[in-house]
Formats: sequence, C-alpha cells, structure tokens
Amino acid sequence: MHFLIIDDNREDREALKRFILKGASGNGSDVTFEETSTIAEAFSALHQNRPDCVLLDYMLPDMDGLQALGLLQQEFNHQLCIIFMTGSGNEVIAARAFKAGAYDYVQKSGIGPDFYTTVKNAVLRAKEKEQEEKRKQELVEKNRQLREAKMLLEERQRELIRMQLQASITMIDIEQENKRKAEEIEAAKRLQLSMLPVKPPTLSNMQMQMYLQTYAEVGGDYYDYLETENGDFYIIIGDATGHGVMAGTVVAVAKSYFHTFGHQMEPADLLRQMSDGIRNLKVRNLYMGLTLLRIRGNEVTISSSGMPPLLHYSAAEEKVDIHVFKGPFMGSSIAFEIQTEILHVKKGDGILLLSDGLIELFNKDHKPMGIEPVQQRFLQSAPYSAEAIIQNMVALKLEWTAGEINDDITLISVKFLT
Repeated sequence: MHFLIIDDNREDREALKRFILKGASGNGSDVTFEETSTIAEAFSALHQNRPDCVLLDYMLPDMDGLQALGLLQQEFNHQLCIIFMTGSGNEVIAARAFKAGAYDYVQKSGIGPDFYTTVKNAVLRAKEKEQEEKRKQELVEKNRQLREAKMLLEERQRELIRMQLQASITMIDIEQENKRKAEEIEAAKRLQLSMLPVKPPTLSNMQMQMYLQTYAEVGGDYYDYLETENGDFYIIIGDATGHGVMAGTVVAVAKSYFHTFGHQMEPADLLRQMSDGIRNLKVRNLYMGLTLLRIRGNEVTISSSGMPPLLHYSAAEEKVDIHVFKGPFMGSSIAFEIQTEILHVKKGDGILLLSDGLIELFNKDHKPMGIEPVQQRFLQSAPYSAEAIIQNMVALKLEWTAGEINDDITLISVKFLT
C-alpha cells in the first residue's frame, strides 16, 4: 500500500509512518511512503504516482487544508482516498472535511496503534466506490454496443447515410423555423453525445485518452475512433462551424462517412468524400475542419485540412514537433489538395490532437493562448500516460483562464507503448 503524506511538520510525518509501519507489519502488509510539505509539491507527486491513500494535514504553509482537499478531489475526479488530519478536535472542521470529500477525519493527538486499521478501512471504502463507478461505466458501454448492433441489423450502410443526411436537412429546417426551441436543443444535445465514444479504446500497443468541453448547449467539435479487422486503427477529430443544431448536422455527416468508408479508403480520399457530402447539403456557411489518422503498426498517416497543428513528441530526441496542415474547411467549393504526412513512431512517442478551442482561449488580458504553451506543457508531460497528458492540458486551461471558455475544447492524446 502506497501513502502520500502532506504535512509540513517532519516529526508528525515520522510519527504517522511509525504507526502505519507497526500496524502493517502485524498484518504482513508492505507499505511505501511519499512525503510533501506543500500542496504544490503534492499536485506534482500525484500526477506522477497515484497513491492508495493521502494523509492531508489541516495546517499547511501554502494553502488551507480544507481548500486543498476540495481542489485535490476536483482535479482527480473525486477518486482520491483522503484522510483529513487536525492537531485538535473541531466538529465544524470535521463536517466540512467530509463534505469536501474526505474518507475519514482524525485528530493527531488521538492517533495510536489502531491508526493502520483506520487507514486500511478508508482505502477499502475508496476501492469499493471505484469498483461501483467502473460497473456503471461498463453498463453504459454495453448499452451503447447494443444500440449500435441494433442499427447495423436494421439498416444497410448506404441507407444509413441517406437517412442521416435527410435527418440532418430536417434538423436545419427545424432550427430555421423554430429558432432553437428548448426541446429541440435538448434532443440535439443527446444526439451529439450519442455520436461520441463513451470511453477510450483498450489497446495493447498504445494508450488513447479523449477530452471534450462544449461551449454551447450543442457543440460543433467531433472525435471518434475505429479499429479494423486487419489491425489498422483510425482516429478522427473535427470542428464544425458554429454551434447548435446546424453544427450537429455536420457532425452527423462526418460520423456516417467515417464509420461506413473509414476502413475502405486512404485518409485523404475519405476527407474528400466527406467534403463532398457536406457541400451537397447546400446550406450556406456550413463547413468543418477535419484531421484523420491511420495507425498501421509504427506508421502513422495523417491527412488534415482546416484544423490546428498536430503535435508529435519524440521520446528518443525528447522534443515536440509542430506539424502544420494548410487548407480550407471541408464543404468548401474551392478546389484544393489535402495535405498528407507519414510519421514513423517509436516506443514512448506521443501525438496530441486538438481543436482550436484551447489555442484560441483568452486570458484576463484578452490574449489568446497560442500553440507555444501547449507545446511546452506537452513536452513536460509527454513521458507520462495519455491520461496524465490530458490532465496537464486541462490544468493549462485552468491556469490560462478562470474557467470561462469561448469555444468548444477537444483534446486527444495518443501514447505509443511499442
């Protein structure tokens, strides 16, 4: 069992370790410790190594312990087992600690030989909660698979495209006639969420993590993935113009083409087909930027137009390269060639895909972030997991702005394991 002790009093930290070690030895359990004196150090430690239990002191030099407790649980999605400690008893503080997400509350003066049992019980409760959340996610995924299987049995591929295009046109008419009635917005939101993957894939050769924060009720950002029978793996990310039902229309078209023809065409050819499909809707100012990746072994084929740069981390060279793809949005009537690049990746390499929501995010001085801070943060976090990379990008977003966004933000992190 691994512990993170957050306490600026060295003597208290040593006392905590003695009691835990004594209790663990009686149970034949192995324990390890990591210690920090400040919350800033703790955040860094937690992003690198998630402990089984965090022992958090109330009095810290850089932040009030209760405030720190809330920030820690918010940053790590309330998945940390935290035991809150104070020097003396206080029922008000105890109640606030439990409300902020503490699994237990102890007074340092009352810590004794049974402290290890208290800690072990808190960890067991945390693991039970984690298993319960996992079962809920598995149920959501199974329901999604059943819905997709039903669709595949009932409709042919080309009939699906025709029906979705007709539904898309109908959605545009509804928006124009009824000015985004509340019930239609809610229906469109459910449609958009149903078109996005519920969770990242589980693959042996790489990790993939996704993140989406929408600006409006129904956003225009889209991401998806597809694994073929021959082992090829496809990733797509896109950004439709505008928000609302019309943006959802373009997303529906892109998803239809991606799942119907994704495994049959070269990436650039598929983007051209999508562009034709969007243009054939014959709706003014309806466009979409798209980036499509095909991963075949250690070869990554990238085709993109109308999207922000792609970032590639080389583990061997310990650097991040920015790949810029020039071109108009899909659906444009302008004749153009879709740029394609091929990367040969190695173990430890990583790729970061993003929509323009992050790099165009304004700070309090109304200055856009740009690509350089993203490149620097990616370089710092690239050695870690795909999930940790996304968490670092979200942290960068929070550092740049107080939480308000001016566009959808989509991120996809890919980490190659072989």
